[in-house]
Amino acid sequence: MSHNKALKTFLLLLKGKSKMETVKEQNTHLSLHVAEGDSERKRNRIYQFLNRYWRRTLGLQVRYADCGGYRFCYSYRGKPGFRPSILMLHGFSAHKDTWLTMVKYLPKHLHILCVDMPGHEGTTRTNSEDYSIQGQVKRIHQFVENVRLNRKPFHLVGTSMGGNVAGVYAASFPSEICSITLICPAGIRYPCETKFDNHLQDLEHSHYTLSIPLIPSTPEEMEDMLRLCSHVRFKIPQQVE
Repeated sequence: MSHNKALKTFLLLLKGKSKMETVKEQNTHLSLHVAEGDSERKRNRIYQFLNRYWRRTLGLQVRYADCGGYRFCYSYRGKPGFRPSILMLHGFSAHKDTWLTMVKYLPKHLHILCVDMPGHEGTTRTNSEDYSIQGQVKRIHQFVENVRLNRKPFHLVGTSMGGNVAGVYAASFPSEICSITLICPAGIRYPCETKFDNHLQDLEHSHYTLSIPLIPSTPEEMEDMLRLCSHVRFKIPQQVE
């Protein structure tokens, strides 16, 4: 499938002239096409196209919130109502569209916001920014106040790094939170240290001169990351390998 043909197919889909099942089939063909030597730029354009389609299908709109020279990018659906609004925080190196597969199963009358975390995707990224958990909590609180989400208590959801931020946010601003959902949150202390914990400690003691295990740059580092992070190994599609 040529690149132009792929884009034309998705333009038709965006106009609602096909079914969602067709997208799943096209996903497979596009992945194969990308793996056959397509450039990084074209691959990113295709994935952005896919996410744009799924957002449109699920009724999500993208907006920006400017907070004193700092810009947040977020997607939302619905309006504040009787039930609490839901704010969703993604994990390290992810983005707001991480939640698309979950939003798909949530009632459409709920007010949902999925924000790009500080330094991720469409939200401002600077070298001088404080990306510690406390630093991110301050930024997310800035976002919450800007969009006036804390006019009444809301439900906070976070996964991985976002789960850590969500937990600290709830502890820092308890009056703003009515309930919280943490999915595999980072930052929890366990009775026994894991290999991953030891690796992070070595990284910190080296003043970050060692490679970061969650940012692989070679196939071998990708394998190491999967072994480090996955309790149950999963099969990687051949086109990704």
